[in-house]
Amino acid sequence: MSPEAELAELVDILFSRGKPIDVAVGSMVSGLADIGNALMDAQAMRGNWGSIIANLRVGAEKVRVAIDPVRKMGGPGFEGLAKYAERHLRFAMGMIDDVIRLQANESTTIIRLPGPGGVPSDGGKES
Repeated sequence: MSPEAELAELVDILFSRGKPIDVAVGSMVSGLADIGNALMDAQAMRGNWGSIIANLRVGAEKVRVAIDPVRKMGGPGFEGLAKYAERHLRFAMGMIDDVIRLQANESTTIIRLPGPGGVPSDGGKES
């Protein structure tokens, strides 16, 4: 048996022993980690456009397919996780668009999010 076939068999055994919610939550967490890696790379100005976009897309897809199963199988205890994942999914999709525009040397609008106390992070000054 090839190493790839052996690994596939081990994963099948793991999934057959677990609950379906385990697979959905695992996919969601993995997707959130991919999105997080892309955001950390962007914030630290490391990596390249392609890897950032790839991590955002892969992560967003993993999260997207997992949200409904997590809601349906996980019950009320998982609703907070699903909402958290939805927020990150929307943010990742917007970031993909921003990175594509920046990669093409187009300007992108930066939204000043309110800081503590509702004051914009730039102190309310226009830049």
